[in-house]
Formats: sequence, structure tokens, C-alpha cells
Amino acid sequence: MSIRSVGRSRSHRWTESSGRGKSIVVAAVTLIVVAAGMVEIVLVVRDARAPHPVASANLDGLTAAVQRAGWLGMDMAGPTSGYQMPAAMMPGAPAEGDERLAVTVTVVNTSGGTRAVHVADEFSLRGLDGQHWTPQATTFGDLPRLGPDNAITGELYFDLPEADVAKYSESSIWIEWNYQGGRSNLEIPALGGSPVHTHPS
Repeated sequence: MSIRSVGRSRSHRWTESSGRGKSIVVAAVTLIVVAAGMVEIVLVVRDARAPHPVASANLDGLTAAVQRAGWLGMDMAGPTSGYQMPAAMMPGAPAEGDERLAVTVTVVNTSGGTRAVHVADEFSLRGLDGQHWTPQATTFGDLPRLGPDNAITGELYFDLPEADVAKYSESSIWIEWNYQGGRSNLEIPALGGSPVHTHPS
């Protein structure tokens, strides 16, 4: 009797231990599945909020596209000197500590009528972290209207703090275009040039 009793006790303890082990495994698997689901939800929400810039866009008969973009060198003695020219020595230059990004944009009137155009007010630079910059200057000049089947190309200049420049690439900034109540995000091609300067101590 005592031998059989001991055998049943051991079997009972093994069954309880096995049951607890299975419960732990099931709980762990459940947590992994839930965590994976949460990660997927976060990625979907983040992707839904992303701007998804396009190569070109059409708003109310105007088509706009970014042709190229690059950092402008503001060096005192050529592109390899490493010393940025003070703003006082070059009117319109970025303030000390800022870097200038030049973005070339083409706007085409694909409609059959004349369209109002105010480039400086319609285009801005945006970043994924919520940063926003308006043009410091443009080469478009004063062109309030664009006739049908006509196109204009010019540059927009944006000044960004040097401390923030390193975290931006063509994949994390884009041009936002607002026109006649519509809005579109234009992608920026690979950035050219180097924004890094070595300032004298």
C-alpha cells in the first residue's frame, strides 16, 4: 500500500507541475502575440500619419515638382576653407549658426486659363519631427500670374539651425505646397553639398 501511495503522489505532483508549465507557456505565447499586435498597430498608425511625399502634384490646374536640393556653402575662402562668412559681410546670408538649403521647384500651368502664383507664400519646408520653415528668399521674383501652358523654375532658400541639420535627410524633410485650399507634399531628391562648417575659435 505504501509503495502504491508514493507512486500516486509522485504522479500527482508531476501532473500539477506539468499543468503549471503549460499555463506559463500559454501565458508567455499570449503576451508575445499581444506585444506583436501592439507593435503592428503602432507601425500602422505611424505610417498613416506619414506625409507620403510625391514626385509631382497638381492643384487647381498647376503642377509642381522639386527638381533638386542642396546645401549652399557660405565659406569665406572657397568651398574647402571651413570658415563661414559672417552674415554682415554678405547681405541676405543665413545668420551665424544657420545653414542654407536651396530647393529648386518647377511650377507648370497645365490648365487652359491664367493662374495666380505666389510662390513664397505657397511653399514651405517640413520635417517629420514637426519642424516648419518658410522661405528666407526665392529667385522667382514678382510673378503674380502664370499663363496657360507656361512654366517657371526657381529656387527656394531655407535657413536651418546647424544643430538640427545633421538629423535631416531627404527622407525626413519635404516641401509642403498649399494652393487654392489644396495641399500636397513634394518629395526632395538626394541632398547635395555639405552643410558642415568648422568655425574659428
